[in-house]
Amino acid sequence: MDTKSPISLGAGLPDDIIHEVYRVSAQINPPQPPRPRGSGYTTSVILGLITLTHVCKRWRKIGLEISSLWASIVCIFPPDVTTILQRSRKAHLTLNLSNSEHHGRGIWTAKKADRLLSRSRSLQFHLDGFTNTISKAWTTYLSAGSFQDLTNLCITAENPSPISGLSLEAPNLRALTTNMYFTLKAASLRTLELRGGHWHWRLVLDNIGDHPLLREFDCEGVAGDSDDEYEFESDAECTALQDSFALVEGMGIPHTVHLPYLESLNIPDWWEWRPSSSRLELLRCLDVPARIPLHIKECRGREYFLRWLSRPELAYAPRDTMTLSDPWADEYPLVMITITEGKPHLEPKGDVPVDSVQLSTSLAAINMTDILEALGTSTAFSIRVLIFIHDCLCYNGFDECFGTMGYTDLSCITTPLRRFTNVSELHLLRQGHSQTRLISMLRAPASHTDWVFPALHTLVLELERKQPAEFWTQLRAVLASRRAEGRPVERLIVRGSGACHVDGLLVPEPSVDWSAKPDDEVKEYIAAWLTTREITFAEERELVEVVDERKLACDCLDETGFY
Repeated sequence: MDTKSPISLGAGLPDDIIHEVYRVSAQINPPQPPRPRGSGYTTSVILGLITLTHVCKRWRKIGLEISSLWASIVCIFPPDVTTILQRSRKAHLTLNLSNSEHHGRGIWTAKKADRLLSRSRSLQFHLDGFTNTISKAWTTYLSAGSFQDLTNLCITAENPSPISGLSLEAPNLRALTTNMYFTLKAASLRTLELRGGHWHWRLVLDNIGDHPLLREFDCEGVAGDSDDEYEFESDAECTALQDSFALVEGMGIPHTVHLPYLESLNIPDWWEWRPSSSRLELLRCLDVPARIPLHIKECRGREYFLRWLSRPELAYAPRDTMTLSDPWADEYPLVMITITEGKPHLEPKGDVPVDSVQLSTSLAAINMTDILEALGTSTAFSIRVLIFIHDCLCYNGFDECFGTMGYTDLSCITTPLRRFTNVSELHLLRQGHSQTRLISMLRAPASHTDWVFPALHTLVLELERKQPAEFWTQLRAVLASRRAEGRPVERLIVRGSGACHVDGLLVPEPSVDWSAKPDDEVKEYIAAWLTTREITFAEERELVEVVDERKLACDCLDETGFY
């Protein structure tokens, strides 16, 4: 039996394994600075990975030689604790600084670290005070420093008014996070994150204009004209926006910024409570690859939303699957458009596919005609799979369900849909009482120029409500007419629990008085009658391949109410 202790077992590991243990421990168990005294807190440092140096002399020797390990945790200890800094030797440092006069938890004062700035590879700098104080700190600590090796910078200000006239040069900087505007010369910048909603879109444009290698851009919000009304949680942000307006007034005509390598663009609507064209104005001046994902949440205003639908990202050819849905958000419905590559997006309330385009608006279904018209102009040619999903809450207070299209006239729908000439797969999911009229638009037209989805190969129906006999008659007529005209639907997939029996048929009165008959006998009679009304797809199979994916939980026997 092996009775070796864990320590003695660890002491025998090869050097490269011990190096890896230190590396992983630095990620999952870093040291932590002292915390305020109180319940559940400690005033001492939590050593974390440093405890590995206590395993044995060999582990300690190896750990002390990994200078980068110590360079990443210098600021966790007070500045007067020089041991960690000495162990870092000449390695590039990770610094967390403030221009405050007081050392904070895990944060050094900039004065204490002034001589170390030139060694920093990763720098987090928080600027306290008013604009003039921040400008002084900027001049003292940043603009005068040498940042040849800096690759990661996070700089935030308590009062994030823009700073003009000063420039930071960091030729090897790869990632910047900030909540204030300043001039930056960083030709290698790849990732830019702008925090706060006080950014005028012209300052954002100017901020990214000198970074052609940018790959990721994230801005929490952009503002527009100075006469718009804005609300902030702090006076500092309000002042910052007013200062932004003043700075923008001196700028000339905006020029197009080319970002050929951009892979990720995220500009959420900070001002969700009011329509704003600021994001559109910014994107209009950005020349970015059409392949980038674009997620625009709950656009406010019809015209504003329709303008988004002309963006080139919606017409990027590899994205060939479009879903139009109407999920409910809080107490109002949305129109949501999701365009993906290949796999359909069938859960509107689920996570947005990473490489997709998704736009949503609080417009009512009555605007669907205009939406389809705009999509038909910009996107139609590239779409191969088209999906309509209705998030049905119509039976909560309404007698009928009219699906995603609402009460829109069918002729107004078919006109823009004729532009989707390459659609080979159509999904009509949970469309309620609109199923019959939506199916009818697929019928072979009198003129060859009036086809709706001429390339249609697969039709997917999800029926959550029973359909009348008219629907099934119309479906068979559509299948027959398209086959006769040489454009057949080859595959019919039926899902849902509403395709069990024909709706709207009353049970015929029996020829004898059943009032004295047992319930079982009455049920047997009704069940036999329902059998003659079952949906079996026998006639449909003569026209098309039928894939039966129904989840039948039929309660039609109880619904008759005959007994």
